[in-house]
Amino acid sequence: MTDISMCDNPNCEIKDFCFRHLADRDDYQSYMTITKHVDNSDDCEHFLECATKDALDRLNRINR
Repeated sequence: MTDISMCDNPNCEIKDFCFRHLADRDDYQSYMTITKHVDNSDDCEHFLECATKDALDRLNRINR
């Protein structure tokens, strides 16, 4: 399980680059929903950049 709170905001325009949205999920995962519509990483204080598949794999390994 990834030991962070995941974000499940389906309207976020930067979700495809954010580890909180992309990380491996578990049955007992904690979630948060950032209700404002985010259109760039400067607008979200919870944004964790994850721009490539290699970065995603590396962060998933680190956060287990």
